[in-house]
Amino acid sequence: MARNLIAHYWFASGPLPASSNDDINARWLSRILEIDQQRHGKPLQHERAEADRVQGCCRDQVLLAVGILRQHGVPARSRLGFAEYFHGDRRQDHVVAEAWLGGRWVRFDPRLEGPRETLADPHDISTALDSPFLTAAAAWIGHRQHGRSIDDLGVRLPAAEFMGRVCCTSR
Repeated sequence: MARNLIAHYWFASGPLPASSNDDINARWLSRILEIDQQRHGKPLQHERAEADRVQGCCRDQVLLAVGILRQHGVPARSRLGFAEYFHGDRRQDHVVAEAWLGGRWVRFDPRLEGPRETLADPHDISTALDSPFLTAAAAWIGHRQHGRSIDDLGVRLPAAEFMGRVCCTSR
């Protein structure tokens, strides 16, 4: 459902229309669903062409998945962290979902349809310390308490793109 309603603005199979670029600012599930219904007016299970989907990212796909699960009485939550299954040389910042199923939290990635080279089952991602998805909390604890490097975490911007931007400055 999340992949059918929301096209990831960075990882779509083709260009998405400029007219829907502002979708990425929707942020609230009610607004995302409103945008979808304005465009389609059909039940959510009806197939949407990728170019006609709401533009968003992993955060929005997880928001939708968690909202649907909760609507059906299944406890669910989002988990922020870093996935190693997109790039081999680093963990990219990412959001996944967890649902309470069968007496345990089952971690899953609603963005992925099937296995990847370094992720056997995106519908049941390990929560162990060597998991291909490292939560932000585990990364922080690993760094602060155990000296784990954080150099392979997150988005890498060339220095020229970052320099000159107002960020984290004190007055």
